[in-house]
Formats: sequence, C-alpha cells, structure tokens
Amino acid sequence: MNKKEIDELLEHNIISSETARAITTYYEQKKRPTEGWLLAVFGIVGAALAGLGIILLFAHNWDNFTKTTRTLLAFLPLVIAQALAVYTYIKNKSRGWQETAATLLLFAVGACIALISQIYNIPGDIHTYTATLILLCLPLVYIFRSYALWILLLLCSTSYGGATTAGEHPPYLYFVFITLLLPFYFRMLKNNAQGNTAIVSGWLIPLSVVSCLYAFSPADSFLILIYMAMGCVFYTITLTPYFSQRRRAATGYRFFGIATQLPVLFIGTFNTSWQITALDARFENLWFVLAVVLSALILCFAVAVKKQTITLYAATAVLYPAIFALALASEVIAMVLCNILLLVIGIATVYKGIKTYNFGKLNFGLIVIALLTLCRFFDTDISFELRGILFLIVGLGFFAANYILIKKKQNKNISHEN
Repeated sequence: MNKKEIDELLEHNIISSETARAITTYYEQKKRPTEGWLLAVFGIVGAALAGLGIILLFAHNWDNFTKTTRTLLAFLPLVIAQALAVYTYIKNKSRGWQETAATLLLFAVGACIALISQIYNIPGDIHTYTATLILLCLPLVYIFRSYALWILLLLCSTSYGGATTAGEHPPYLYFVFITLLLPFYFRMLKNNAQGNTAIVSGWLIPLSVVSCLYAFSPADSFLILIYMAMGCVFYTITLTPYFSQRRRAATGYRFFGIATQLPVLFIGTFNTSWQITALDARFENLWFVLAVVLSALILCFAVAVKKQTITLYAATAVLYPAIFALALASEVIAMVLCNILLLVIGIATVYKGIKTYNFGKLNFGLIVIALLTLCRFFDTDISFELRGILFLIVGLGFFAANYILIKKKQNKNISHEN
C-alpha cells in the first residue's frame, strides 16, 4: 500500500489518523530489512574488492620498499580495518556496516599474516596459514553476528581439510573449526530457518564434510564405507523433529545423504570393486569395526526419532556394513546384494511416488532402475537382443508409470470437485 492510497482512505474517514500512522510505520519497517541486506551485500563485495585492491597495489611496488616500510604497510590495512570494526561495534551500526567491517577485517588479517611471513621469511605451509587465519577471525563471527564471515570461514575450513593429501596425517583441526562454527549456525536456524542464509548453509555444511572425508581414511575400501556412513548421517538428521519443522533448511542434508549413498551402492554392483575391498579389509580391521559401530548407532538414532517404519536410506546404515562384511567371504554375494538393495530402493521410490502423487519421486525411482539396468549392460554377458528388450521394458515403464500417475491424479481431482 502506497502513501497515496493511505491518504485516500484517511480522506474518506475509512481509517483514523492513528491507524494511518501505524500502517505507514509498518510498511516502512517492512522495507528496511531488504534495504539493510542490500547494503550488506554491496558492503561485503566492496570490502572484498577493496582488500584485493590494496594487496595488488602493495604487490606492484613491493620490491621498491624497505623492510621497515613493508612491515608498516603490512599492518596498515589491519589497523584501518580494526578501527572500522571498533567504530561499528561501539556505535552498534546497521547490519550492512557489521558485515562489511567483519569481511574487511578477515581480508586484512589474511594479508597481514601473509606479508609478515614473506618479509621475515617465517616458515610455514598452507595448512598453518589457513588454521591461523580461522582461529584469529572466528571470534568475529559471534562479535558481529556476521553471516558472510561465517560462510567465508566455513570455506576456509573446507580448504584446510581438503588440502590434505590422502594418506597424510588427517586434518583433525577441521572438525574443531566446524564445531566452533556450529553454535552460530544453530542460532541462525532458530532465528530464521526459512531464510536464504540458513538454506545455503544447509547445503554448504554437508558439501564441506563430503569434500574433506577422503583425508581421514588410509584405505580406499574403508573410505567408501565411511562415505556411506556419513551419507546415512546426513539423511537421518533430516528425520529428526528439529529438521522436520525446518524442511527447507534440511534440503541440502537430504540431497547429500542420498547423493552420497547411491553412488557407493552403484559401485558395489560391480564385482571388481569388492575384490579391492576384500584385499584392503584384511589389513584395516580397526577402521571397519569403527565404521560398523557408527552405522549401527545411526540406525538406532533413526529408530528413536522416526518411531515408525524406517526408510531404506536410513536402514542402509546397517545393511551396507553387513554387505561389506560378507564381501570378505564372497565377493559375488556382496555384488548381488548391492544390486538387490538398489532395485528395492528404486521400486520403493516409484511406489511412494505413485502413492503420494509425486512425479519427482516416481521418476527418480525409475532413473535408479534405469541406471542399474545400464550398469548391467556393461558387465553382464548377455545377448544384445536381451539387452535391447530390457531397455525397452524400462522405457515403457517410464511411460506407463507416469501415465498411470497422471490418470490417478486426474481422477482424484474430479472426485474432490464432485
């Protein structure tokens, strides 16, 4: 409602002057958050560009400066950024100011650490640099309640964990950083679980964990088992009452839960994958036991939370480690069980899609079945005629299932109208 419409209502005595003022105040306050976030976004971009610009200016003339001048120039952006941050905090400035000050201070700290290390030839590597930057700037997240800084530090933590080569010393500090960042994330969910920042964070956290898991397993076979367990964790937490009331914020966890489990199962449908697994497992029994215990705990957690029929994705927390154990005795049995489990998941998803009139679930289940058929196309010794018939059946299944669901939905709508 614009001012002209309010004045018109006031002129015809439809509303009182107090009501007109209340309506005007309401719409002004409603506009402020959008304006504040626009200022925050442009402030963050401006701070990032300004920080990069300062670094480039210094880099261009760096060789012409003395060591003392270089040191002063290294601390100059940090002093300016700290002054801006203190001013913003004391004056309790707007969201845009806080986001800008926090982001600029992060870049200033990073530049100062890098420059001082270069000036005085202080030894170190990317892990040490990233860890130092995160530890110094992490308190700023809670001081300024900065969403942008939280995301940037999450990305820095991911860089720290992902920079480790598989087989090296695992970057356990990664989990320390994530744990220290989680309280702010839960506060974000509590205040506005439907907000864009909470939804984006719900995608970035599982993506970060998936990107860094490879550094925590010495054997490829156990790495794939750990990925399966983590996929079950992601999917299971979406079943909790906490996230069931915040469905949009849980979308990323559900996606990565399924997207992590299904590729592992598809890999297990090939006999050669279990030959490697059986060989490695004889030397890494401790990792196997830990993964099985973790998976069993996940399933128990799912049972306690769901209190009804457990979904196949949650049940995989125990089913896959059992298949993994059977691979030590018979690789063929493990391969067959993975094929059966995937087929059951595909059929169950198709059935649920038809039952709930959900075309997305219906076609997702059909895609799982089609991909399973395609995998068997390459490693099964059957004639091309039989392979063609199988693909024809799958194609007709796509058409028939969608046609049946369309008819059911039309009949349901007609019955409701009557």
